[in-house]
Amino acid sequence: MIEVKCGSCNKIFLTYPCKIKKGDGKYCSRKCYWKSIEGKRLSPKTEFKKGMTNWCTGKKGDVRFMGNNNPSWKNGKYKHSQGYIFIYQPEHPFASKNHILEHRLVVEKQIGRYLLPKEKVHHLGKKDDNRPCMLMAFINQSAHIRFERHCIVKLHEIIFDGRCLHN
Repeated sequence: MIEVKCGSCNKIFLTYPCKIKKGDGKYCSRKCYWKSIEGKRLSPKTEFKKGMTNWCTGKKGDVRFMGNNNPSWKNGKYKHSQGYIFIYQPEHPFASKNHILEHRLVVEKQIGRYLLPKEKVHHLGKKDDNRPCMLMAFINQSAHIRFERHCIVKLHEIIFDGRCLHN
């Protein structure tokens, strides 16, 4: 390690030579780094790291990374670690953090109303295959579990049956 003088507070601190080669290791702390860039116009990448609430003033010329202006925007869709697809729907009454499960939206479109939180959707195939013919909806978790275990499910417990669409 080598001794370096902080670019903000002039304090002497230790850092690795490899950090100096990369252009890092100029400041003794994050506090000193942010103090040194205060009031300066930053690159879009750095502004994104800094956080929208600190720089998103709404003035002309400001770079915004919200919605489809975000470089990571994928039309409001993302795949959850468990395989389900979420869609950005901030106006949906049952959205969680502005997202809703795609299979629930597909069933809602088929039946013409919102699904209640207690109503469950079942995939007949893969979790990311959200075609109507691959989905079923039940009035509650109990009916859903009975269907999965090949037990008797009453007709009134099935809200939507995509298997009927195969014909």
